[in-house]
Amino acid sequence: MRHGIVQIRGGRILLPLIGMTLLAVSAASAGVLDSVGEHGLWRLAFEDGQTLSAADFATNAVTGGAYSLVPASDDERRLWTSPAVDVEIVIRHRDAMTSDLKARVTVRRGTATELAIPARMRFAAKDVKRFVYPGVCLFGPGMAFNAKFYRDRHVIDVKYPTLCADFAMLETTGGESMSIYGLRPRPPHVPWQNPAPFVPGRTATGGDGRGAFFDHAFAIYVCGGNTWESPVTRIAKGRTLETALADYAAENGIVRTLPEKVRDPTLLSRLLRAPLYNINDLTGATMSAARQALATWPKPTLFHFTGYLKGGFDREYPDHLPPPAAFGTPEAFRELIAYAQGQGHVVCPYTNPTWWCDHPRGPTFAKWGEAPLARKKDGTFYREEYAGCDGYVQTYAHPGSLEGNRRTVRQFTADYPVDLLFQDQCGSRDWIWNFNPVLDSPTLQTEGIISMGEEDSASVPLATEDGWDGLANSYTAFMGCTRRIVPYDVRPSWARLYKEIYPPDTWVLEPILLRLLHGKVLFYQHNLGQFTTDERILAWSLALGYSLSFCSAARDWEADDTVREWYRFLHLLQSSVIARLADKPLTAFRHDRGPLFAAGGDPMRTADDGVVTACFGDVSTAVNLGDRPRVVAGKRLAAYGWDVSAPGLHAYFHDGKPPTVEAEGRTWTFETPCPPPARSRQPSGRAAGARIGILDVAGLSSWGGAAMPDEWRETLSRSSLATDCRLAIVPVTSASALMEALERPGEYWAIINPYGEAIPVERAGDWGKTIDALRAYVSAGGNWIETGGLSFVAAVRSGEKGPAHEFIGGLRRLGLCSGVFPSVYEPATALCATARGAKMLSAGLRRRLGDASCRVNRPLPESVRHPFEPIVEDAAGRSWFGAYRLDGGGALWRFGMIRPDKTLAISVVEEVLAYCWREGPSQPPPIRVRRVVEQKLSETRKDTQ
Repeated sequence: MRHGIVQIRGGRILLPLIGMTLLAVSAASAGVLDSVGEHGLWRLAFEDGQTLSAADFATNAVTGGAYSLVPASDDERRLWTSPAVDVEIVIRHRDAMTSDLKARVTVRRGTATELAIPARMRFAAKDVKRFVYPGVCLFGPGMAFNAKFYRDRHVIDVKYPTLCADFAMLETTGGESMSIYGLRPRPPHVPWQNPAPFVPGRTATGGDGRGAFFDHAFAIYVCGGNTWESPVTRIAKGRTLETALADYAAENGIVRTLPEKVRDPTLLSRLLRAPLYNINDLTGATMSAARQALATWPKPTLFHFTGYLKGGFDREYPDHLPPPAAFGTPEAFRELIAYAQGQGHVVCPYTNPTWWCDHPRGPTFAKWGEAPLARKKDGTFYREEYAGCDGYVQTYAHPGSLEGNRRTVRQFTADYPVDLLFQDQCGSRDWIWNFNPVLDSPTLQTEGIISMGEEDSASVPLATEDGWDGLANSYTAFMGCTRRIVPYDVRPSWARLYKEIYPPDTWVLEPILLRLLHGKVLFYQHNLGQFTTDERILAWSLALGYSLSFCSAARDWEADDTVREWYRFLHLLQSSVIARLADKPLTAFRHDRGPLFAAGGDPMRTADDGVVTACFGDVSTAVNLGDRPRVVAGKRLAAYGWDVSAPGLHAYFHDGKPPTVEAEGRTWTFETPCPPPARSRQPSGRAAGARIGILDVAGLSSWGGAAMPDEWRETLSRSSLATDCRLAIVPVTSASALMEALERPGEYWAIINPYGEAIPVERAGDWGKTIDALRAYVSAGGNWIETGGLSFVAAVRSGEKGPAHEFIGGLRRLGLCSGVFPSVYEPATALCATARGAKMLSAGLRRRLGDASCRVNRPLPESVRHPFEPIVEDAAGRSWFGAYRLDGGGALWRFGMIRPDKTLAISVVEEVLAYCWREGPSQPPPIRVRRVVEQKLSETRKDTQ
């Protein structure tokens, strides 16, 4: 018979292996599930690129090869022998529907590096109802592919880890199901002495010229003269997803609960109720503001920070302490931690035990040298670089690595005792080959990460970036796992959404990681770059059962009431709603893009991803992931609305109503408490002497701007702005002159920044004052024009050795999101004016835009707090030029690409400013700062009648 054809005998599906049964499982009808593919039962890959499979023996491709069925009492034992390799497979039938496969490989010649068991399995794409596949822990918690995914020949191939579980499940349109998963239980042991070390691997699924397939493989390193035994692979038919995952968790010992990992009940209660708050500017200079924030934050808050690091962020690891002198003394740092804890907060500092930083090397690196570093086969090291900081992956079991990490843990448990220790990258690293001689096998790098977590968690509860099931027994919190599914404000080009890689009509979310671990692990968004910044991200957090998080500078907490009120709203939701479900298992989940498709919506838009309904224990949730109202679970939800219900709890954001929380007999809403005062229109601006300032600071260079200062000045001086509007075009030649101009919006009607992503400042640390002055300038009627790139990335100041810069978060300080980061090589498209732009731009300029070809690689996203008005867009609807109002009569204008064509850019700015000068400003929107308001009982009754 041909490979891949299922035989039926006596009501049992027989899986053929070159005419020999792989395993038999009961079935009532013919199936499309279990056919062995072109390699047969197993496939070996070797270091030199050669392969060997069971199928090779059947075709006589193996010289001297033989196959035999070994007599056994209960198990099926099959043996393939050859001069180079022997492979023995034991098949144990647990019951009529479940079989376990285990391999024993003896290598005589060469080095085997991967064993696929079962090897590539084939099934018919047309019969796929869904194929459930775990997410990559960095990017998403899991997916379910449909038949179209396989017909269109998409493929996903992932290492485990970072695949979040060694699990897959196929369900057919005929009602059959089959689950395949690896069993790697860890027997009782002390850390670093596990007798059954973790074995990494790889799985893949997709479609090709032969049809649909699934691969399941273990990473091995077996040299000539050695024997290796595989973990068990279980194949189970007829199980539901819930029962299969329960078996997977039980067999792999994924059992530790939150109370077992956080043994202090008071601390656990605080963790459940605490959103994460990252103070991203914690330095010695901001210590007073940080203490003020700690004193006025809602309690409890999970206080996260990096600013204490000895050498700075991503420098001198594994030496994190003591803090540098500029931060403060060790005593001052201890006092800060104790002060935060005394205020009722949970303290969680950032650490990274996974790599050692170079340039400069810290004391531990200087002491041990390169001996602890992970090595490739050729003896070279795994070098890494992040934002200009470089270093090397280390070997976690090496004595030098143990010394460095144990010192950090001891410091944060004895010298600077904290509540939760964050260990970056432990949950986000792929397995790598490591040929450091201290390891018994080059496959043991991930075993070192697991052992490190086992040891450290005995001293302090742990959190890590992202996460996968092998870390669940040690880590209390995973922070991340959503980069390719949630459209966050700041997204680098390498983090393309899954819906941009795999068409949205080929898959939906099926969060395997959450089904396995929710209730055993607390989930937060990424601790450094993904926070609950607006209603859209809040909706995603509620859909996934994630705890909430926020980030700002300490000074922003004092200065910006929108920051404070938004966080107080997040805290209300965390303490009243998320705390009810964060420690509960996910028992039901359904993601549906049907409402999006039915409305004719573009599924590629990041603003809409359908709806989600879920159950976390006794808490039921319904969430609208779209930017238009929808009926979900019988409730008409607002755009990004939600409805959460449980005994004694109802929280909702319904269409036409403000977000509301009803809990413990009390009711809160998040809304503008009273109508804001009317705001006057900006003066027309036709006063004599008004001018347009062009930043022209000696020594500064362009960071992606359209043109240099002299080009702007010379062109605009000949334009209608000068000749018809009679606006003087003048240079602004220093950072101090800029601050003076910002204070006089009536005189400086517009200011153009030719430097793109950079803005001049007088002194280090002054950028916040400059951004705040810019906000006040726009609110008072001024027009600020950014000319290219991502605005306010760097503050540049003059120095004795030339310009010096510091990276800043100017857009975020303005309350604006930074948007998606497409590749700088984003395909160029034609441009067109929006309806508003058509009123501002001449017909000739509109034709020139249509004839142009531009890359919109830094598009302008919408802002929840500040209306955005697009003027020019590309064919995909991304904004090439437009404005934020910032609650005032003026505008902050931006270009949505790096180095826009200077002739087009100057022409657009000229005509837009001329239109605004002639027509005067439109009525600015009111300032609407929403606040958490507790409703009085009488008001609540009246509202419900």
